[in-house]
Amino acid sequence: MTVPEAQRGPRPMALKPQDWNTMALTLADDTLTLQLNGAEIYRHRLEPGDSRLFGLLLANRRDSAEVRNVVLTGNWPETLTPEQLGNLIAPRPGP
Repeated sequence: MTVPEAQRGPRPMALKPQDWNTMALTLADDTLTLQLNGAEIYRHRLEPGDSRLFGLLLANRRDSAEVRNVVLTGNWPETLTPEQLGNLIAPRPGP
């Protein structure tokens, strides 16, 4: 879901045609921020019940996309349980 009042930055968005674009997604103190090529394009405070899951979507089958140099940072656990290792893409239980 997109919240129009959370949108920021220039219109249209500053995409680099036929070139690599940089995207940063940050979640800090329940505030989601998206940056495209260094410019903030979206800022929205998430409610406690809002999902923190994200994914990549290609909306048009005729288009193509490539993703490279993905870096995930966060407060990750030092070890995983056997159950977690058995299903690394399972969502975390609870809200």
